Amino acid sequence: MISINASYTNLVNQRTLAAATKNLQKATKRLATGAKINCAVDDAAGLFVGTSLNSTLSGMRIALDNTMFASNFLNIADGALNNV
Repeated sequence: MISINASYTNLVNQRTLAAATKNLQKATKRLATGAKINCAVDDAAGLFVGTSLNSTLSGMRIALDNTMFASNFLNIADGALNNV
């Protein structure tokens, strides 16, 4: 007959070890990425704000590039008109 001996102390130690391992994995992930918020579980509202700020920044960079292209185009057109 097979019997399984499980003491309360061993079960508590296993649960504590599992929680510590989970926290270590989370800390390692944060250190590896360099970000405080890596997924929605960490901070859902913070992730939303960060994502929206990143998309706004991306849009502003594109707008700046478009402005520079327009400025260069106008400079070329001005030079062409001066030659005419």
